[in-house]
Amino acid sequence: MAETRVQIEEVAAPWRFAALAPEWEALAQRSPGTPFLRWSWLFPWWSRLGQGTDPLIAVARDGGGVLRGLLPLYRRNVGPLETWRMLGDRFVGSDGLQPLLERGWEAAAGDALAAWVAESSDRWDMLVLRDVPVGSRWLSVLEGWLGHRSILPTRRPANRCPVVAPAADLARWPRRENFLRRRRWLEQQPSWRITSTTDPSQVQEALGHFLDLHALRWGRRWSDAIAGPAVEGFHREAAAAMSELGVYRLHLMWLSGRPVAGVLGLVDRSAYYYYLPVFDPAWSQRSVGLVLLGMLLEEAAAAGVDRFELLRGEEPYKRELTGAAWSSCTLAAIAPRVAPRAAAAAWSGIRDARALASSAAPERVVGLWRRALGRLSLSSSG
Repeated sequence: MAETRVQIEEVAAPWRFAALAPEWEALAQRSPGTPFLRWSWLFPWWSRLGQGTDPLIAVARDGGGVLRGLLPLYRRNVGPLETWRMLGDRFVGSDGLQPLLERGWEAAAGDALAAWVAESSDRWDMLVLRDVPVGSRWLSVLEGWLGHRSILPTRRPANRCPVVAPAADLARWPRRENFLRRRRWLEQQPSWRITSTTDPSQVQEALGHFLDLHALRWGRRWSDAIAGPAVEGFHREAAAAMSELGVYRLHLMWLSGRPVAGVLGLVDRSAYYYYLPVFDPAWSQRSVGLVLLGMLLEEAAAAGVDRFELLRGEEPYKRELTGAAWSSCTLAAIAPRVAPRAAAAAWSGIRDARALASSAAPERVVGLWRRALGRLSLSSSG
């Protein structure tokens, strides 16, 4: 029988977090899960949006030192209480946050990581794990381990994430005829074209066009989706890292020499993630956003994509496309030693927090980012 025991070690120093890039991305290729679990998403998130927090990544290695799983957390003080949370859980809509576990090691590595969280309860006052898939085996295992230590976690519903089967759902799409008619009109315009940018040397320029469209859509530079310069900085760093890995897609529709619609998408194995659509309101009567979505669905069907993930949200166009979905939840636990009143105040602070610090990342973090991205680029090219 193959050896399946693992050892857990903690990565807390920022330079060690940065140095994990090649191993982490290699593990992602061997593991199920969303692209929001990749180093190329989570390190930029922490470097730009994790001000006032400390990374805490639990890594599970086999007897030969091979990375078989990891749990990406961060520590943050809420008043006097130390809170452990998932990296990527605020501001950017990261769905499906959970441990990254290699296929075949889900039980060995996942159970060890769950036990580590429970056994560390003398170090955390509150545990708040957001946007975890409801059907996660690991979540149930963690609840069991917490129960052994007389900690009773609670689950709260978070988001519903629709999933399209491109070939089947496109054929019965209620808006299909409207899509085809609108597309025919656009195709007749001499300046109409679609671009899909994946090249790392071109992605920043394309992202600039996308952000300009976003500003037109919302009437200002920032919205709930891109809430300030720190979030824009995150997107630029994530674009640089993820395009090096071939995961990043930036689609733009052009008319009269300028973009009128766009989609920021991610591709991971046999799934496409429809992360963020935007369009110019001046062209809304021509349904440019609908046409771009339909064309991406057609492209996915032709490429044999199994899942077209629409991600969180209950927008009508999502309900029209599919009834299939998976759901996420928030798991919260409070250490028994914490006074109920203090816990209630801290939880209220977590629930009601809306402000985003927009200060620039510290120079030491920027330096770590640049060096890590260099290592990541070298490993992906090899």
